[in-house]
Amino acid sequence: MTLNLNCPVCSYQDITGDTCPNCDTDVRVIRMLQELPPAPTPSAKPFNIVLLILILIGLGLAVAIFWRLSLPQPNTVVVADPTPTQTTKIAPVAVIPPKPPEPKTYKVQRGDNLSAIAQKFCGQQATWQIMLKDNPQLQGRENYIDVGEVLKIPHCQEGM
Repeated sequence: MTLNLNCPVCSYQDITGDTCPNCDTDVRVIRMLQELPPAPTPSAKPFNIVLLILILIGLGLAVAIFWRLSLPQPNTVVVADPTPTQTTKIAPVAVIPPKPPEPKTYKVQRGDNLSAIAQKFCGQQATWQIMLKDNPQLQGRENYIDVGEVLKIPHCQEGM
């Protein structure tokens, strides 16, 4: 079966051979392309398969959600016959913080010094600096305390 072709170069019509008699153009490739069978039309099968897969996924999700919602919740309690309970309110008790202990005092006597007073009340390891913490008025005159002056004794446990 030989097809009659038209020359694409010079538009000569009804060419039966492999070359154009007018311009010597080779038309074999064009003849081979036109003799090819027509391409098959795509079928709808891939679309149907994708649609079926999507429907199955949707049904699976719907079943999973329904099953999850139908399970009893672990933190819920089902009471068959609820009875109200009475609660009594207890008045809050006011907590009064204890008063801090009154600082001990010591009246300076003749021959006293800060180191001796600290060791007397806080133990042999105590130094005169511990007395300055509770008696800031002694700052700058640590070596000059007056007889009869009242000093606060720090809270220490050793010497008592």
